[in-house]
Amino acid sequence: MDTQQFHRASAPSQPPTPRQSPRIHQRLRRHTCASWILLLLLALPAVVQAQFDFTTNSDGITLTINKYTGSGGDVTIPDTTNGLSVTGIGTNAFSYSLGVTNVTIAYSITNIGASAFAASRFAGLRTITVDTNNSAYSSLDGVLFDKNQTTLIQCPLRNCKSYVIPDSVTCVGDDAFHNCAWLTNITIGNIVTSIGSSTFYLCSGLTNIVIGNSVTSIGSNAFYYCTNLVALTIPDSVTSFGSSTFYSCYKLTSVTLGTNVTSIGSDVTSLFRATCSVGLGRTKGPDDERQTIYDGRIDSHFARGGSR
Repeated sequence: MDTQQFHRASAPSQPPTPRQSPRIHQRLRRHTCASWILLLLLALPAVVQAQFDFTTNSDGITLTINKYTGSGGDVTIPDTTNGLSVTGIGTNAFSYSLGVTNVTIAYSITNIGASAFAASRFAGLRTITVDTNNSAYSSLDGVLFDKNQTTLIQCPLRNCKSYVIPDSVTCVGDDAFHNCAWLTNITIGNIVTSIGSSTFYLCSGLTNIVIGNSVTSIGSNAFYYCTNLVALTIPDSVTSFGSSTFYSCYKLTSVTLGTNVTSIGSDVTSLFRATCSVGLGRTKGPDDERQTIYDGRIDSHFARGGSR
């Protein structure tokens, strides 16, 4: 056996390296990309679920968001998760959420519960935007309305400093400006007929309110703790107030009521620190009447829950 033959015999055998065609490389790349996309799609519902607590609605095929549990920032309400359509945002769903700055509501949402975006801790919210294909709700300049913009549902806390309610609005909803501490001036136009309960609750920066001459009712706690409000004129169109309407309005020294007020709830002016006069206009009795508030009470049965 010569040397060359010896080396050939003793060298370990090596399998031939297969030559892969370009088609095989392309298939491998496509398979890898498809795998990553699949993993991302599978992970998406988990991310959505991590931000929200859901409840399955009675129909068994739709969901309502009970609570936002994410870390804040820009939040998008999903239209579906885990194959189920998201149709509702529950009462107080965002009430204790910190750091949320902007909320985008999907087209699928058809029900938003009371005070869903209103609470003292939700102080960073700047805009609420509704998908234009939503059949129940809409938004204008970051403010939430019903679809036809006849009801103002929620003005974000950081969005409203001086605000004029659009002419299309007939109802300012419950808690619509709840805790808008930055709100200083509000103009309620002549189309609005009702102001809901707790509408301006804790609007401590509010100094000027103009109420249009079509408003007929003002809800309970409507101006609760508006601590910088000094004077207020109620138009003749208003016929009723809820309870505690001006509760803890410490600086309020003048409230002029129109001629048609027939019902004022209990504690309507409780905890005034100043003495102020209230013109009740013409009463239903035989005499005209002008009542005076002393230390938070109108000296008559009229302001203690009585009615005419």
